[in-house]
Amino acid sequence: MNSNKFQKIRICGGSGSGKTYLSELIQNKTKFKLIHLDNIFFDLSNTSKFDKKRSLKEVKKILTQQTPKSKWIIEGGRFSNLRHTYDDSDLLIFLKVHGLKRIKNTFKRFLIRLRSGKYEGMLNFLDLTEYNLRSMRKWDHKRPKLFQELYSSKFYCFNSADKAYNWFIKQHKK
Repeated sequence: MNSNKFQKIRICGGSGSGKTYLSELIQNKTKFKLIHLDNIFFDLSNTSKFDKKRSLKEVKKILTQQTPKSKWIIEGGRFSNLRHTYDDSDLLIFLKVHGLKRIKNTFKRFLIRLRSGKYEGMLNFLDLTEYNLRSMRKWDHKRPKLFQELYSSKFYCFNSADKAYNWFIKQHKK
């Protein structure tokens, strides 16, 4: 595999779109450093639960410490707060998965976390569901359009993580 084609990969999309799934598939193939933004935005040190948020200043400091100069994958949204990670990438994959599918995926993730002991509460799940419903227009229309305008040379949009991964594998073989 030609690991020089893409050295800095940014994966984004709405909650439940498959960002974590896709980033782990690509990381397994490339062995690049994988950074899950949820693991930085939330302090998991005491409880392993996604219930204690860090300040943006802390997040930026940790992200700077954890991000190598090249060969990284960053998955997660947060465009307005971490735009530099989008700017610095040489590949931007956007998962444009329909809002109802994202809600279904978010519920599946909630059940997996519940079974694994990382239960952050029904209120957290309901908040995430409400956010998905409220932000469908943003993730289904506005963000893809904005990213296409800002990053046309490196922006690729897919309606599933599997389609994105299949495309990625074909590109890396070239």
